[in-house]
Amino acid sequence: MVANITKGKIMQNIPRACAALVLIGFFLPWITVNLGGLGALLGSEGGLNMSGYQFATAKGPMGEAQYALLFAPIVAIAAAAVHSRKGYATCAILAAVVILLVGPVFLKDGAAAMGVERGYGVYMCFAGCFGMLIFGSSVTESEPDSGSIDASSEDSV
Repeated sequence: MVANITKGKIMQNIPRACAALVLIGFFLPWITVNLGGLGALLGSEGGLNMSGYQFATAKGPMGEAQYALLFAPIVAIAAAAVHSRKGYATCAILAAVVILLVGPVFLKDGAAAMGVERGYGVYMCFAGCFGMLIFGSSVTESEPDSGSIDASSEDSV
């Protein structure tokens, strides 16, 4: 009995862990630029990295700042705070759509030839969105009690 209760509580928190995955992935590299031998001269070990946060807030060689990307981690936090089936499904879809539309998911032709690759952070964000969508459906809604405690006390009186 105790094992079932513990297992149930762990299963209820998996969607929150997926929301944390979106949040963490937002700050990890989304784009990696491999500079080859030039990177060693500049002091960078493997190349240049840009996270989702950098894409959202900073102008740079990749273009204008995309402030709409800040919506993805905010929505992930909101999903974990609400902790309901509808909340996880809605927030997962919204975050994934924003990342797909505004984020650097679709690289231009010739980007791979120049050493530009997608980093693991964008994959973590999509995995977190997918996990919120799938595991969020297993969340049991906390329903108010039907008054079973009061009903038994009324019967005894």
